[in-house]
Amino acid sequence: MDAYAEQRSVAEEGLDQWWAGLQVRYQLTPRWFLESGGQYRQTTNRFTDSYQLVYTEIESNQVVQIINRQDGTVEEVMGALEVEVTENGARTIYNRSNQWTLPLYVGYQFHRQDRFGMSLVVGPELTYLSSLSGQTYQDAQTSETLIPLSQLPYKNTFWQAMTRLELHFEFDKATRINFGLQGRFGLGSMLKSDAGYRERQQSIGVMMGLSRRL
Repeated sequence: MDAYAEQRSVAEEGLDQWWAGLQVRYQLTPRWFLESGGQYRQTTNRFTDSYQLVYTEIESNQVVQIINRQDGTVEEVMGALEVEVTENGARTIYNRSNQWTLPLYVGYQFHRQDRFGMSLVVGPELTYLSSLSGQTYQDAQTSETLIPLSQLPYKNTFWQAMTRLELHFEFDKATRINFGLQGRFGLGSMLKSDAGYRERQQSIGVMMGLSRRL
């Protein structure tokens, strides 16, 4: 399966990932806090490759026999003829996965000055794969044949981890806006053990949110 995994790695490229969610933060101490809630996330990959198909088709009204007569005349016999056709092309497919996530984060606010603050947030995420769309190779030997991603042995649930460096600005004692740089990586394979290879998602991006103290 190493050849198949390498083949997919070359053909598939990560494009974007976006998420939205509602989260609750519980302050343990003036600096330490817990955070959890619910998130919806969509990831898009681009599948590109070139292909060559060789097949036969029947073409009618073709010259199937030429008869040269002794008197010098030539007769062409018309009929149906089997012709070999070679087709070269390229294809681009956008693959998407939709996921629901339960985050379990712990954070530490290590800097605060006036209305500005900075926090580090880390923790695992329990991810539920709700749907897949798109196609990929069936196997390494038949690269011309594609199958839906939904036919691959993906797990329904798997674990990921998130790290976020967060800045915030307080408008008042109850409202603040958050900005951050965050990374996410898989703690294990998204595929079942019988797949024969491993697949994990990794991403880095920015976040923005609005917080309200209750």
